[in-house]
Amino acid sequence: MGLFGRWLERKKGPEKIRGAVIRYDRENILGESHQDCYDKIIARNPGVPYDFKKEEARGWLTTRGRIVSMQEAYEIKLKSGQISPDESPPHLNE
Repeated sequence: MGLFGRWLERKKGPEKIRGAVIRYDRENILGESHQDCYDKIIARNPGVPYDFKKEEARGWLTTRGRIVSMQEAYEIKLKSGQISPDESPPHLNE
């Protein structure tokens, strides 16, 4: 974790998952699922087709502003207590 990571944990508490995110055209679009993020992007640009070239990242946004993979998001949720260890690895609201 390193010194900075331990300091952040003491200062701000454990890192948690805020939700699904799509980084589109230099902006993080946060939602309950990636479909929700996609719907928000489409709603902001009515009549304009979705441009996959503007999609810079897709994953899960943490409380520290990191975009992480599904596996890392699952591990963060377990560690922070957002889900219990007996829950099967979910699709994390994909």
